Amino acid sequence: DWDKKTTIALSINDMAEFLMVLEGQKKEASITHDPGAKGPTAGQVNKRMSLASPKGITEGGVLVNISFKKGKDERKYMVPLNPAETKRLAVCIRTAISSALNW
Repeated sequence: DWDKKTTIALSINDMAEFLMVLEGQKKEASITHDPGAKGPTAGQVNKRMSLASPKGITEGGVLVNISFKKGKDERKYMVPLNPAETKRLAVCIRTAISSALNW
């Protein structure tokens, strides 16, 4: 349902944190964003994304959680990734970091 999609802007640091999980260097990482944090709409929208691999990449892959809250509109998504999907996401994030740095 594209009308209820949730987008989250990731900084290079956010992507690096997630890459550490995807490469097995950390068990979990999460970010929280308030799109209006520095303006009059601060606190009205809350977006959170987390990646976790409690069993390790080869045993259990990664679980991606995304949540969105704006007033009464609350959405939660949970996407399990197997080890191969985890590797592909790591490659995509590594490429995005390189592109953002113009390397």
